[in-house]
Parts: sequence; C-alpha cells; structure tokens
Amino acid sequence: MKHKGLWLTNGILAIALLALIITVLVRQVDGTDHVETFQSRLMSLAVIAVVILAIVLVEGIYLLLSKRRS
Repeated sequence: MKHKGLWLTNGILAIALLALIITVLVRQVDGTDHVETFQSRLMSLAVIAVVILAIVLVEGIYLLLSKRRS
C-alpha cells in the first residue's frame, strides 16, 4: 500500500474530527458559558468544515507532487 503514513494520519484525523463534531452537536454550553443555539452550532461546524477542506487541499497537493517525482 502506497503512502502508509498518509493513510494512518487520515485515520487518526477522521477519528479526532468525528469526536469533535459529536462534541459540538451534543454540548449544551461551551467553554465560555455561552448557551449553544442552532446558529452557533452551525458556525462551529462551518469552522470544522474549513479545517477539513484545508487538510484535503494540503493532501491533494502532496499527492500531486509525489506523483510527479515517481
């Protein structure tokens, strides 16, 4: 299997992000004592989505560059 480290990293990131998403959806009050509303949960999920998009872009660039060297 090619890129074993990338697969391992993706698995760890998937578990961590899934736990973070579940935490955002389940919590009633965040760390600053702000009561969670539907809009604040959507904003938190949007931030997580941006992080996931950044990870996908970095990995895509890495895979493109590693293909060129092979």
